[in-house]
Amino acid sequence: MATRAEWSERVERWNQSGLSAKAFAGLEGLKVQSLYWWTSRLRTSSGAALQSTPPRFLPVRVVKSPQAQLARVGVAPSPATATVIELALPNGCIVRVQEGFDTTTLARVLRVAGGTGAC
Repeated sequence: MATRAEWSERVERWNQSGLSAKAFAGLEGLKVQSLYWWTSRLRTSSGAALQSTPPRFLPVRVVKSPQAQLARVGVAPSPATATVIELALPNGCIVRVQEGFDTTTLARVLRVAGGTGAC
């Protein structure tokens, strides 16, 4: 019977192999259920999940706001570029609210934009 350390090494090899559990178990002469059981057991008992792939970072694109671009060249932002809040609604609509907005009007706009119709 294999030890915990042996199973830990097997599970790590499986994670790095890129193979399905069935394919890896077949190559190693193991039962698929045993592979799954040990994977679960090692995760829960160690307190930290085994990582099948190293953590990765998603690409981020940083853009300057219109206000920052204007300030750099010494121009005061116009009301059209003085956006304070931008709301991205689940239906894809984007609502931009400028400083000093009227809350009643905003509520009406959100009711219309948040409806089922497209913007």
